[in-house]
Amino acid sequence: MIDDACTLIGERRTRFDECGNEITEPTERTVFCRIASVTRSEFYSAATASLRPELVVVLSDAADYQGESLVRYPAEVGRVYSVLRTYRGRSAATGPDSIELVLERKMGVKE
Repeated sequence: MIDDACTLIGERRTRFDECGNEITEPTERTVFCRIASVTRSEFYSAATASLRPELVVVLSDAADYQGESLVRYPAEVGRVYSVLRTYRGRSAATGPDSIELVLERKMGVKE
């Protein structure tokens, strides 16, 4: 059941500076989601690569995810997480058009 919300944070190219460097600005979109736990096996497998997955966000429609690299949960005032990995339609419970985002706490980001 999709009964929560999170904010997807990405970047959008806006222009180039006088040296030809790309200038980007952050974009934020709030989407409906469901929160799930990271499985034990996934947690320990990730730990061998020095990763610390903490949370799984499930979006019912994969089209809601446009490659954003950060997620804020809860949506408006929550912690900021990095997207470690995505899974499309992984289980019957989430649906074939869904996407799961496995998240790791982003350190050094003002909340």
